[in-house]
Amino acid sequence: MKIAAAEHRPINGPVGAAGDAAADVAHRNPAGARKELLALRNPVQSRLRAAIRSLAADPAPADSIAMKGKGAGLSRLRVGNYRIVYRIQAEQVRVLIIRVGHRSEVYSGWEQRGAG
Repeated sequence: MKIAAAEHRPINGPVGAAGDAAADVAHRNPAGARKELLALRNPVQSRLRAAIRSLAADPAPADSIAMKGKGAGLSRLRVGNYRIVYRIQAEQVRVLIIRVGHRSEVYSGWEQRGAG
């Protein structure tokens, strides 16, 4: 499964090692999610990037939660105190990352970005 978005900007350069299943996946985010990810400290970024890469192999892991209300159609994945809000686009075989951020901030104003 591809991890992609309309803007097609890589999170970071090459991903994974040669032969790694995640290395063959184009990891991409909307500009806002990418900016949010890059604003975080490196240890947190690394954990979030690893979780995003894991979505390529399993876009609906057991610990992801389908959102309700205004977030209907989106899922969230917990990574410590941080959340990844994303949409699975099965018809295009890709995962669209909507927001990345601390749990106290990630849900405020997100519905204006990519939720439609």
